[in-house]
Amino acid sequence: MRMRPGPRVAVTLAAIGLFGIAPLQAHAPMVKTQGPGYYRMMLGEVEITALLDGTASMPIKEFLTGITPAEADHDLAHAFMKDPMELSINAFLVNTGTKLVLIDSGDGGHMDPGTGHLIENLKAAGYEPAQVDEIYITHMHGDHIDGAVHVARPALVHEPDLAFTRTFGSGLPLSTRGSTKTPLLCRALATPATALTAPSDLALVTG
Repeated sequence: MRMRPGPRVAVTLAAIGLFGIAPLQAHAPMVKTQGPGYYRMMLGEVEITALLDGTASMPIKEFLTGITPAEADHDLAHAFMKDPMELSINAFLVNTGTKLVLIDSGDGGHMDPGTGHLIENLKAAGYEPAQVDEIYITHMHGDHIDGAVHVARPALVHEPDLAFTRTFGSGLPLSTRGSTKTPLLCRALATPATALTAPSDLALVTG
């Protein structure tokens, strides 16, 4: 009498035949790079594209107030996180149909090796830096303004931020030509070699 192998034995023999004779190979090679960092949505008739400049490791406890370091560690651990934290740096591209506006500009790769990808993600989203009409700066922190030099377009800044920047006494040229609510900020670039060809009253925002 001839015995037939049971289902488990058959599966085991098939596995031996599959893995024992030759190594399993994928049909396609691994890409080993991240996909483009953008997300697009429509808000009414306006197209909004979120652009990832990158991620940076930040000592989050240095930014928290009203909480002790021990309490911060406890709360972070409760959320399965720890200090420092990996934070995302983003900008937003708003297409109204008649104007293309970039809100913030990332940090230009100055803060962390993982940042400075705004331009490549802007291009991956289907746009070119030259198509941007204006840059709106939400506030004057490096992770929001340092990438503007790679776009070379007028940057509009709130008056309080402009006034605060003046208090540093850096000697960099500042201009308030235009609206007093959203004046232009003009700062000299660090070196002539990186100077952008634009009128002096346009905004060239660097860190």
